[in-house]
Amino acid sequence: MRKILLIRTDRIGDTLLTLPVVKPIKEKWPHCKIDFLARRYTHPILENVKEISQILNYDPEGVHRGIRGHKLLATEIQQQDYETAILFYPRIGLTFALWRAGVPRRIGTSHRWYSFLLTDRVHQSRSECLKHEVEYNLDLLKPLIQDLPREILQFRLAVPETTKREVQVILTANNILRRYIVVHPGNGDSAPNLSRDQYRTLIQQISLSGMRVVLTGLNSEKEYNESLKSNFSTNNIIDLTGTLNLE
Repeated sequence: MRKILLIRTDRIGDTLLTLPVVKPIKEKWPHCKIDFLARRYTHPILENVKEISQILNYDPEGVHRGIRGHKLLATEIQQQDYETAILFYPRIGLTFALWRAGVPRRIGTSHRWYSFLLTDRVHQSRSECLKHEVEYNLDLLKPLIQDLPREILQFRLAVPETTKREVQVILTANNILRRYIVVHPGNGDSAPNLSRDQYRTLIQQISLSGMRVVLTGLNSEKEYNESLKSNFSTNNIIDLTGTLNLE
């Protein structure tokens, strides 16, 4: 059986935007086994993608720290006997681990000094932002699949019914019974964020449209979100900061 390892070990949003590569792989090889190597905090997303067979955890601050840790990672990857690995977030430790594991086909970008450890190198410079992140990710499939579809691809998340019911309970408890838009002001500083004034304008325009605004975020972002909400006297803004998990 063909076995492919997808590797995305950075942020939640970047992991989410890697998921459209799953569909063309499954369409090309329906019986292919697809595994995903990712950071622990992104696992709740991947657990809801039925086409992903197994999630491997990457722990660079723990068991996979330093050279010794990446040698351990190489051993873990080697034991899975992958035919192909695709590295969507290039890092020297991960590239080294794939090479040391002896994965026959190692796909990644071409412009880093350690790219020689890959077997297939795709030229792209994401810092130029010439494409959407999804398009950059799909480009890394080209060494495997030449006839990639160009239509908008699906994320194919299969959210459990229990989770949907839990969300509905939260919405009902907060009197969110009609259409709403989630605004999540926080980010991990991996990309530019809107300013406070821009978020105020955004929230104001949504509220004026008659739709409710639901603010979300981590506990550490609660003070920031409360300050955004305090600028408005309307009851159209509901603050759920710190009350939700990723799923």
